[in-house]
Amino acid sequence: MVFEKDDEFVHIPKDEYVINVLATGVAIQTLSQKTGIPIQSWSQYLSEKATEQYEQLSAKQIQQVIDMYEAVRKA
Repeated sequence: MVFEKDDEFVHIPKDEYVINVLATGVAIQTLSQKTGIPIQSWSQYLSEKATEQYEQLSAKQIQQVIDMYEAVRKA
């Protein structure tokens, strides 16, 4: 992963990105199947909640999340 302190981008390998997207989709499909709530409703709800959480993070906390992700990748 490439991350520059003054950059607004984090670069991850394609396979990791696609796997994360697919995993999110599987989780949303499972929630929909278990609850009967449409996929679109879950997708919108989770996106809104994640955005709320992101907006509450400081720059330092964002960097800590990135550092933890990187540490897991290297483990």
